[in-house]
Amino acid sequence: MLALLLLGMPVRGAQAQLQGGVTFPVGTATLVGHDGRQHDLTVELALTPEQRMQGLMYRTSLQEGRGMLFDFGETLVVRMWMKNTLIPLDMVFFAPDGRVVGLVRQAQPGDLTPVGPAGPVRAVLELPGGQVDKWGISVGDRLTQPSLTLAKP
Repeated sequence: MLALLLLGMPVRGAQAQLQGGVTFPVGTATLVGHDGRQHDLTVELALTPEQRMQGLMYRTSLQEGRGMLFDFGETLVVRMWMKNTLIPLDMVFFAPDGRVVGLVRQAQPGDLTPVGPAGPVRAVLELPGGQVDKWGISVGDRLTQPSLTLAKP
């Protein structure tokens, strides 16, 4: 079981730009497993409606150690889909207190089926397909992100 997911503040001035001119602040993250192993990530932050709508659409690759964190700024029922997404993704859904409450493994490119847990979430982390199993992420693991106040230490 993954013990903790720590996200750093956005890297000063760092941004990623996608097709359509949408830019994303870039930050760092560390996944720390129950065995103490750490997995460092670079995450793009989807914080605005425009950024969340764009997401990872039109990407032809997503390297291991990269991801996108969608923060909805409130708790609500969220369904994600893979419209215009060209690569398989894993999705990790977080409750307001930072607990993992849902996982979607290997969401298929172009699939319009809405997926997500039945209950409300605050954030979703998208990772390259297969990353959830490779790193052993499971329900009940945690996310800490002080700048987003998802969870308090």
